[in-house]
Amino acid sequence: MSQTTSDIWQHFTKSEGGAKSRYCSQMLSHNRGSTSNTKRHLERKHPTVPLYRNMPSTSGTQPDPDTPIVADSDKADNSQGKIACYFSSNKPLSSEAKKLTDSLLLLMICKEYRPFSIVEDEYFARFVKSLNPKYVLPTRKTLSNASLPALYNDTFELVKSNLKNSSTVSLTADCWTNINQLSFCAVTAHFMNYNNELCSHLLECSEFSVRH
Repeated sequence: MSQTTSDIWQHFTKSEGGAKSRYCSQMLSHNRGSTSNTKRHLERKHPTVPLYRNMPSTSGTQPDPDTPIVADSDKADNSQGKIACYFSSNKPLSSEAKKLTDSLLLLMICKEYRPFSIVEDEYFARFVKSLNPKYVLPTRKTLSNASLPALYNDTFELVKSNLKNSSTVSLTADCWTNINQLSFCAVTAHFMNYNNELCSHLLECSEFSVRH
């Protein structure tokens, strides 16, 4: 796999003599053949972002930068294979494996609409321990006060970057009333990515009280 298609370059934009973060737009110095500086930035500034992403096995094209991390569950499948490598070892769980497992746990909670209290469930904890006794579940407070805000900020910056790099963006608004007679309005942005694929980002979903 070439340098420009390695996992780390799915989080940065390569430029002359440097690399620009897709999440915070910070410019980093970059030496040819080395990704240690960019990897260190990702681990320190964006700890909830999994380093490993799904990559084509034979294609030489650039990875698609327009897919939100939270919205793409296929990325998690490849990450699970990475975790299996850590679990099969007798070595203590590394900080990288811990961070990756925590991010997948948060992804599952968000995608499946699970409460943070699931980490306090006795039988869920037993299940996780049976997979790897070395892994310690994060607390409910850590997930809600630290992990989720960090993931939100990373996703927000990625969505903002995707929209900024799109030549044309269409907006749609949907309004509805639920069974409890509460009214909501959602605004979604639609655009074409670099591979001419239609992408959508939910920008806002809020309750409102005016008639519609």
